Amino acid sequence: MPLYSYPQVYNLGHVVVNDIFNSDVVIEEKIDGSNFSFGIIEGVLQARSKGTQINLDAPDKLFAQAVSVARELNNKGLLTPGYLYR
Repeated sequence: MPLYSYPQVYNLGHVVVNDIFNSDVVIEEKIDGSNFSFGIIEGVLQARSKGTQINLDAPDKLFAQAVSVARELNNKGLLTPGYLYR
């Protein structure tokens, strides 16, 4: 199973999100200039940017430090398999 990017974001009032306030809602603001997601999917550390899966053995320079941190967290056993970290 691949690591997927952010899902479609709907505006308030759209039929898909009519009942969004029937439970707790977390609102977050994306403050950095990149889009990096990672997680342990099917037992394997994976990472992606907005548009593509990232090769952990040869990441683009923009994501090299983020990949390094993801690997360090994984090596320390601090990641929960199946969770997506953004």
